[in-house]
Amino acid sequence: MSEIDKSYEESIASDIFNMIQSAKESGLDMNTGFQNEPLSTPKMAIRYLFYGKQALAAIPMPQEVKKRLKAANVLGMIALDGRPVGVHLLCAFAKPFADIQAEQEVLDAIQHKSLGAFAAQLKELMAEEFKVAESDSGSDSGPVH
Repeated sequence: MSEIDKSYEESIASDIFNMIQSAKESGLDMNTGFQNEPLSTPKMAIRYLFYGKQALAAIPMPQEVKKRLKAANVLGMIALDGRPVGVHLLCAFAKPFADIQAEQEVLDAIQHKSLGAFAAQLKELMAEEFKVAESDSGSDSGPVH
């Protein structure tokens, strides 16, 4: 794993841990699941879905993903124009969210292949969105530094 990949995983693990801690502190029922939307534009949204295995069992998804679900799971969802275009299993924990006490537990639960696919899809979609925004600006003055 490259230093960039490791750094990205550590950053995502920290973000996810902080979202779990924030949900605990706000009094959310950790057993029913919750969502967090850290980025939203008029066209695109990124959502983190925090749900237990039972809650996800009824949702249509590839069997290969269902096999990797554990007691508590974090899915990364990318939506365009309000419709999901990518759902990736980012973390799978053997214990409930309420029992997660350390950032290292999140890092240990990272699903490397799925996180890589999530990051690649996100990078591609954001690059497209920046191109559209740049062309919509109609500016001929060139980039601003």
